[in-house]
Amino acid sequence: MHLKKAVAAVAYIRTTEKDGSTHLGFVLGKAKVAPKHGHTIPRLELCAAVLAVELYETICEELKTEFQQVQFFTDSKVELGYIHNETKRFYLYVGNRVDRIRRSTKPEQWSYVPTLQNPADDASRSIRPEKLNQSQWLIGPTQFLCKKNTIDSETEGDEFPLILPEEDRDVRVAKTLLDPFIDENGLLRAGGRLSNANIFPNELKPLIIAKHHIATLLKRHFHEKVAHQGRHLTEGALRSAGYWLIGGKGLISSVIHKCIKCKLRGKEEFPKMADLPFDRLDPAPPFSYVGIDVFGPWTITTRRTRGGQAQSKRWAVNVHLSCEDFCDKDLLKSQWRCVQQLANSFWKRWRTQYLPTLQMRHKWKQECRNLTEGDIVLMRDASLHRNDWPIGVIEQTYASSDGRVREVQVRLGKNRKLFTRPANEVVFVMCMCRSLYEVDLVVSFNSAILPTVLGIGWHSVCPPNNTIRLCSAVIATDGGIGGNVVSLKL
Repeated sequence: MHLKKAVAAVAYIRTTEKDGSTHLGFVLGKAKVAPKHGHTIPRLELCAAVLAVELYETICEELKTEFQQVQFFTDSKVELGYIHNETKRFYLYVGNRVDRIRRSTKPEQWSYVPTLQNPADDASRSIRPEKLNQSQWLIGPTQFLCKKNTIDSETEGDEFPLILPEEDRDVRVAKTLLDPFIDENGLLRAGGRLSNANIFPNELKPLIIAKHHIATLLKRHFHEKVAHQGRHLTEGALRSAGYWLIGGKGLISSVIHKCIKCKLRGKEEFPKMADLPFDRLDPAPPFSYVGIDVFGPWTITTRRTRGGQAQSKRWAVNVHLSCEDFCDKDLLKSQWRCVQQLANSFWKRWRTQYLPTLQMRHKWKQECRNLTEGDIVLMRDASLHRNDWPIGVIEQTYASSDGRVREVQVRLGKNRKLFTRPANEVVFVMCMCRSLYEVDLVVSFNSAILPTVLGIGWHSVCPPNNTIRLCSAVIATDGGIGGNVVSLKL
């Protein structure tokens, strides 16, 4: 198969006689005009591969012959990377066509052939009529006339990785929220953030279940186990048992929607609202009765951002106090039991329904270098432009129990004033000790902060991007405002 101004595929049958001689014959070929817009070259190459598979299925159906070996050849290594891929996911267009190819063929059947030896190349180029009978399109590639074991030796063990998957727009970027890992039994589990929670091991590291028939069976089982009580309870029972379903909410909703018993369940009854009680209407002195009114929410602006404003919701609680005499011990005991039952119910629901939702990391998912003492940093100041942020030196770091530094103490100015800041409010510039330090680095800074370098006017040596490259440079600081550089010894 080949493409340029068209996508094309051609098929041949090779037979081997008893004496070992081989014959190659043209069977079927097809070409289609390539669309002018909307298709990249890799996508068109994939369309040519689908065309080749369709030719193969047509030949098998019409000839009703069982072939000992079927081999596919293409001159596109990008296409071979798509077909042999086992690690990445594709967007819909490429994914559907790769699935179509792999339904009828195996990746081991696909191999590479140079463009000059590809007979399908003739279908995308013009050929003079007198040369058509001698073209590769009809005669076939001469290398196929070799013995069978030679072809096997050329294609055996070939590996075709994806070509520049980071730059390929058809390759999906992995988004890992669950921090998955393979356990000692070879099962895929969710890592998550709950390693310090006091819950059962299965809930700490639940099994990840993809969209599969097994997932449907699990959903039906736990839906019946909770007596058809809805999506939240079904999802909580699943996660308490140690299962994490991919797309679980939508899948559970679909099972409940198809459940016959749930369809027969009646709706809740809403009786007419009762009249207000006497204690709500009696004009008694303040705090004679107890009542709580909860109202809201209101949307208020909490902070303004570069792209607009951030809003939050606020609720209000209106508390009314009363003076009642709890002389009846039985009534007091009954109320205490009721409060205990409500508390137990609340914490049970919190543990089974809310706590598992904290498994995923929605941000800050990648490991990064810990800040260390002596690092040069910019201290973030929301009231100043970034170019005016002060430069400081980290005097002390505070590591959490997991060894990651999330808080630092920064020294600023000639008066050596100390500030304690979260790690996400400082910008790392370079590694440097308090006096002299030898380091390979690239330094970027503002020309207004460093007026002189090596005794020469800074503006006369500063490149356009305010960046210089130093190799094994010895840098000295005067401990002044932000530790300004006063000498660079190359």
